[in-house]
Amino acid sequence: MQLVALITPDLELKQALAQFRKPALGVLLHPVTPTEFSAVAGSLAPLDFRGALVLDESFHEAAFRVAQRSSLMAQETSTADTLTVSYGGLIAEYTLGRAVVMALQNKGWDARGARVVVVGSGPVARAVCREVSSLGAAQLTVLASDSPTAERTLGTLAASTECTARSYRDPLLSSYLMRADLLIRVDAGFEVPAALVGPHLSVVDFAPEPLSRLRQQAAEVGATAIGKRDVQAHQLALGLENVLGSRVSAGDFLGVLHSL
Repeated sequence: MQLVALITPDLELKQALAQFRKPALGVLLHPVTPTEFSAVAGSLAPLDFRGALVLDESFHEAAFRVAQRSSLMAQETSTADTLTVSYGGLIAEYTLGRAVVMALQNKGWDARGARVVVVGSGPVARAVCREVSSLGAAQLTVLASDSPTAERTLGTLAASTECTARSYRDPLLSSYLMRADLLIRVDAGFEVPAALVGPHLSVVDFAPEPLSRLRQQAAEVGATAIGKRDVQAHQLALGLENVLGSRVSAGDFLGVLHSL
């Protein structure tokens, strides 16, 4: 049985994953509550851990800093949600952007030619922007607290994607939302007008509650609605794939997470 540290502030998630067993995977998720992250990272190899899944966003920057090597996405966002123990030291990866896209693809969504609006800023929004652009999104609009923050979140993306950065106070905000066929709400405090949610729209919502008002509105009109737990299932699978070096299905975790 291979040991992988699990770092999350979510008590329900921690308890559920600590009891998770699938013999074919041969992995034991061991909850860890760090006080000093560098001490936890330094103990992974001596205690025969294969790596760590860092689901606590407050430790994402620390996880990136302790690594000796890191992926391009981790470097670009200066954050990491996965640490893999190797002979050369710790390897950092940031999988959350890919997890969002995989959750969407699991529902049949195709990025090619898509018109995407990302609401919010920070590493999660940045990673999502990079992923949807690399997969062929035609238009990408970032809405943030102010225009400079939105511009930093966009960064430099594929030339084939038309990018727009706007603040929440932009008078044309509703028109960007109206034209979108995918809405990714990273900032759960942003209220999306119900009139703009239709069956044409796919929604990814990072709100912490099991069924947010936005997802409920989307479900009522027949739109595809993906919540934080769906994304976490793919994040766990991707993280374990990095750590174990073998294929892991998000389906192994969806049932566990949806029961919470």
